[in-house]
Amino acid sequence: MTAETKQSLFNELKRRNVFRVAIAYLLVGWVLLQIADVLFPALGLPDWTIRFVAGLLILGFPLTMFFTWAFELTPEGLKREKDVVRDEATTRATTRRLNIATIIVAVIAVSLFALDQFAFRPVATPFPQTP
Repeated sequence: MTAETKQSLFNELKRRNVFRVAIAYLLVGWVLLQIADVLFPALGLPDWTIRFVAGLLILGFPLTMFFTWAFELTPEGLKREKDVVRDEATTRATTRRLNIATIIVAVIAVSLFALDQFAFRPVATPFPQTP
């Protein structure tokens, strides 16, 4: 691959929002795994169910990337890439929606992480001292 080909591929990946969707997918997957980690044992589900959810998320990632490449989210809905009119307004609107969705999911992920690290940890009590 030449440098020009690599640059055009990178630009096309950016234009089709593949990187943004990948980041959003990873964040949503992490949030789902955190929820499953807390909720599944409380529901009495076996341990393998969390691994099953993780496996589905792993298998879904390449499919999501394929569909992100082949289809584009437009203000009119989901369209095949070849049917999309490539103008700046459509790209900007789609990018803004994906940015907002990613920020919302990131805030949820950081909140869950903070709750897990700081709110749900048991407080360590010192050993009683003998006189």
